[in-house]
Amino acid sequence: MCGIAGFAGFDDPALLRRMTGLISYRGPDDDGFFEAPGVALGHRRLSIIDLSTGHQPITSHDDRLVIVYNGEIYNYRELRAGLEKKGIRFRTATDTEVIVNLVREEGPDAVAKLNGIFAFAIWDTVDRKLFLARDHLGVKPLVYHRRDGALLFASEAKALLEWPEYRAAVAPAALRQNLVYSFIPGDETLFAGIFKLPAAHTLTWQDGQVEIRRYWSLDGGEEADRGEEHYRRELLELLQDSVRGQLVSDVPLGATLSGGLDSSAIVALMSRVADRSVKTFSIGFGGAKDELKYARVVADRFKTDHTEFIVDPSRFTEMLPRILWHLEEPVLSSILPTWYLGEAARKIVTVILIGEGSDEIFAGYRRFWPVAERYRRLTPAALKRWFYFWHFSSLGGPGSEAIFADGFRRQFPAAANPLAPYLAAASAGGDALNALLRYEQSYELPDFQLLRIDRLTMAHSVEARVPYLDPRLVHFANRMPGRYKLNGNNEKYILRRAMQGILPDEILARRKQGLGTPLIPWFKGGMFDVARDLLSPANLRARGYFEPAAVERLFGTARNHTLHREDLGKLFKLVMFELWCRVFLDRPGGAWRELDWLPARATA
Repeated sequence: MCGIAGFAGFDDPALLRRMTGLISYRGPDDDGFFEAPGVALGHRRLSIIDLSTGHQPITSHDDRLVIVYNGEIYNYRELRAGLEKKGIRFRTATDTEVIVNLVREEGPDAVAKLNGIFAFAIWDTVDRKLFLARDHLGVKPLVYHRRDGALLFASEAKALLEWPEYRAAVAPAALRQNLVYSFIPGDETLFAGIFKLPAAHTLTWQDGQVEIRRYWSLDGGEEADRGEEHYRRELLELLQDSVRGQLVSDVPLGATLSGGLDSSAIVALMSRVADRSVKTFSIGFGGAKDELKYARVVADRFKTDHTEFIVDPSRFTEMLPRILWHLEEPVLSSILPTWYLGEAARKIVTVILIGEGSDEIFAGYRRFWPVAERYRRLTPAALKRWFYFWHFSSLGGPGSEAIFADGFRRQFPAAANPLAPYLAAASAGGDALNALLRYEQSYELPDFQLLRIDRLTMAHSVEARVPYLDPRLVHFANRMPGRYKLNGNNEKYILRRAMQGILPDEILARRKQGLGTPLIPWFKGGMFDVARDLLSPANLRARGYFEPAAVERLFGTARNHTLHREDLGKLFKLVMFELWCRVFLDRPGGAWRELDWLPARATA
């Protein structure tokens, strides 16, 4: 896994090295650059495949195209074989060279043939055209900024902040979305003018003009019910094939093991197809909610090489700025476990397989219950919306706009409803559950879950792979009637059926637990005083985003943890945003160098 950055439309060699240096943790093993008049491509490499000849940038067989690339292509051997039959000769054993030659031979539409996780940039030296692409589900990040005909891109937005022409500022609509959902659905980031290239899209820049196109759709087309046994067998076959394909690596590889259904299924199938004992690891916090005993059950069943890490969350408050610097936006849920997951993984492996994505394709959350066949006709629309959004500690949506200062609120787009993407999915015809799942796959999955995973594992130079998000498996799941995913209130029903006889019964019977954010212990342990200091009326007035009186009311209700636990989540969001401001807005220019956790090369 790697980090990429670059620009077109101007020249600045020093800028390119600052951009890649700032994200060097994404690729600590090597760097490489391509520069020509009006264009620059940079690369930071984390060596996974072809350790000796995988240096980037790489050119096509005729040297016309130049690529920098972040990701892994799992079907690259098959694609390479097809290109070799056409007479193309390869200089390396990398998947990178396969991509650039495939695009050279077949054009932009070739991206749809790639099965993997990727973000890449290709420069056409003849047509002087820059081509960007992001994978089908948005596992790997890619952001860009346009101004006066110039285009800058990078794996992470912080690299774009190195351009002297850009000054970091808050995108008002994105902040509102972040407070509603705890993430930012869609193509905006919290930085005004910096946008995400959406999943399954390409971007072409030429002569200052930009075209963005979709190359793949989540909707595989609904099909007639083919029966439970068909879906059970097909799911097991597809998932096992996905796991097998994602074991390719020339460096140590393992899997996270929480003891839940998703990760346990991945470990079970890895054990079936791997040619050696699977390395697994688990993290725990030493509390009542630890799942370590369940992870041990799975590790014992499949005789894995298992390691446990007990971590101390007591330093989390002082670590928050560093974690936010990697996340680049406030995220409420599961950030501490994911940070420690990356830290622990790096001690034993470079690549991990994780269970992310299963909940969004097989209905693994309780918030889906009101649209299950058993309940959806009996549940009023307002109750469905409340049931869905209480999970996100909604703040800033309809009815709670008073949290914003008047001057800032006037910057919101006219008549914009931050709930619009959800409402469109919830009101869609046909299978309501499948419509809501496609909404989650379009927004919640890439813009929250995968963002969090990528940022906080790559912070430790660890590559995370997601077998549930093989595009073939996602299309299969999206064609399946919803009743096989959410059977009454039995979540991920078809996955449990597929793993019967493979996983222990006590794992199959477990409900989703997860390692969330322990807000009550943190606030009892001193976070309340930290919040008081960060969100003082004077600070709030100076920032100009929030109304001090509304925040004061929130402090009052949040003290009652029993009746208003959700208000702790709202308060924590505001704390995270204030810290974000201090990290990104209050450190212009060279002040980045004051952050003592920056990689050494970024300060050179």
